Amino acid sequence: MFFQSTAIVILLVFYGCYYMKLKIAFLQLLPGAAIEDNIEKGIKACREAREKGADIALFPEMWSSGYVFPHDEEWLKKNSVSLDSAYVKRFSGLARELQMAIAITLLEKHEPNPRNTVCLFDRHGKLVYRYSKVHIFFWSRTLIFLTPPSRKISALPESFSVIRISA
Repeated sequence: MFFQSTAIVILLVFYGCYYMKLKIAFLQLLPGAAIEDNIEKGIKACREAREKGADIALFPEMWSSGYVFPHDEEWLKKNSVSLDSAYVKRFSGLARELQMAIAITLLEKHEPNPRNTVCLFDRHGKLVYRYSKVHIFFWSRTLIFLTPPSRKISALPESFSVIRISA
């Protein structure tokens, strides 16, 4: 099951403004025990979303493995997937097949530690955006096994002087 939301996207095109409605499917899914289960469940959800008119499908955080995992560095490394894996390629191909943008999430294989990543494929299956979450607070033993933020701290403008961000 998923929830749909309609957003208005404003496109500025040379001599004027055009408005376009964009349907977003927020896929509220529970992951399975294995990545293969999550691929099949994800494919089914994307097809259903497209049938209902969605232009983009957004997966829950870390869909490849689910966000619940053991406090075990070995498990995290074993269950992380690379950007050229069958998992990522399958959703890229699905985006092209369905002519729908898909934002897939994964526990990305990375050195020295895995990363919590989202990849956005356009309706042609091209990777147009990738972001890896920065965990700035290690409140969980598991998070210590994910790639930490850099030590560089950036300050926001003076009006936000009490806020600091890590990059």
